[in-house]
Amino acid sequence: MQFQANLIRAAAIVAAEKDIRSCLNGVRIEYKPGEDHVWIVGTDGGAMFVARQIVDRQTDPVELLIPTKEARKIKSKHAYHDGGDVVTWQIGNENHSLYSKAEPGLYPDWRRVVPDSVDNTRTNIRMDYMVKAQKVVTELCGKTSGDYVDIRGGSIDDRTPAIVMGLSSNCLMLIMPYRANSSVTEADLTSLRAKLGI
Repeated sequence: MQFQANLIRAAAIVAAEKDIRSCLNGVRIEYKPGEDHVWIVGTDGGAMFVARQIVDRQTDPVELLIPTKEARKIKSKHAYHDGGDVVTWQIGNENHSLYSKAEPGLYPDWRRVVPDSVDNTRTNIRMDYMVKAQKVVTELCGKTSGDYVDIRGGSIDDRTPAIVMGLSSNCLMLIMPYRANSSVTEADLTSLRAKLGI
């Protein structure tokens, strides 16, 4: 089975690296027998990247967890899985292999997090997640595409994640918003203008 390495690298941008929940410290690759696609997922609990990649149908399930640190090192165009628990990729003419067995049942139910609908209201997003979104867009779409990141929706009150727009049709990135007191009154604006001498 062949995986697009840029999807693995994009998932690794979002995946945790030193979380106490060890199942988050890697990029999950998930395949169910008979399906025509594999899922590539990375999350740290506050943001999530999911990609659906078309593959040849297989008879055996695949559950891999490539450690985040190693997934970020993959520089070749593809990574390969020939059965078992080993993923292989190339750097130059050298093959690199990695044992990457996932522990069944530990990875979070990432499908449940994907919202059914979204509105376009303003939301509060942590700056480090904005940077991760920019890096994901750059990884998938090129350097100039990462200059601008379009994030829509999200509500801390009903735990609806915001969606990063502009990724390819087979990818999704979600970011959980956070609660912040961001209302500005006219008095605040007047005070600010006075402090700045405007």
